[in-house]
Amino acid sequence: RRGVVLLFVDFFDVEGSLACWRKLGALVGHKRRVLVAANKCDLLPNDVSRARALSWVVRRCKETVPYLRDNLKETDVQLVSCRSGQGIGDLLQDARDAAARARGDVFVCGAANCGKSSF
Repeated sequence: RRGVVLLFVDFFDVEGSLACWRKLGALVGHKRRVLVAANKCDLLPNDVSRARALSWVVRRCKETVPYLRDNLKETDVQLVSCRSGQGIGDLLQDARDAAARARGDVFVCGAANCGKSSF
């Protein structure tokens, strides 16, 4: 099926959240767009640079999941908080737009306790 994958990760355990997705490419198919939502960013201290945090998440994703090494852009990753709602509106809009371009659905996935149900 066509569509886009919305992959939730826990900001404070990116590698652990992605451990079960190491073979993501085999699961979602070649060249499927993946959006990553790094949840729990509301728990970051105020003095942490959002740009640096975002770059760090992108690096961790690319280092942990081989499929993302070649297929993930920094614009595909967003810092969100399902608890406070921070960044959720933008994430929803990006997911809808990407799914519309692919003429498909949005497939929400992620490890346990990373925010899928709260989303």
